[in-house]
Amino acid sequence: MESKDVREQAVHMAMSGGVTRKVIAQKFGIGMSTLNRWVQQERRSTTTPERQQEEQCNPTEVSELRRENELLRELISSLSDHVDTLKSIAKIG
Repeated sequence: MESKDVREQAVHMAMSGGVTRKVIAQKFGIGMSTLNRWVQQERRSTTTPERQQEEQCNPTEVSELRRENELLRELISSLSDHVDTLKSIAKIG
């Protein structure tokens, strides 16, 4: 699989939800930071008519909410990683 295909598929899976980013990164053999960067770049580059209208109504608020959403997504991903680690430790002990 070419790196462009890997990127497209990994980003699509990450943005679709249902699978943690950790699992996606492992599946495609990429780092979590790489996947997170790719997703952020995709989100910034994607502009829909609805998104344009939202930005025109209140660009400052929309920008702040996007930053908060991205932070929450990263925190969820990080917490998911910690849960996996704790589950592994619990199985050992």
